[in-house]
Amino acid sequence: MKTNINGIFIIIANSVGAGLFGIPITCCLMGFFPSIVTMLLIALYMNVTAKLIIKINFTYNSNDIINISRHVLNK
Repeated sequence: MKTNINGIFIIIANSVGAGLFGIPITCCLMGFFPSIVTMLLIALYMNVTAKLIIKINFTYNSNDIINISRHVLNK
């Protein structure tokens, strides 16, 4: 259970870091409305990716994504 919590915190930290610093600074050059559309698309992509990781984690009952990928790729 500890590795799940650590993985969740790593994903949250990366999302917050990109959301607070990188994406707004890059998008400010495009203008207001194009940057809003871009940020919404990025947020949707990150949401779908996180949901897929959680589904895969529950499907294979493993705490580690490396072990899940080994199980899937060894077929």
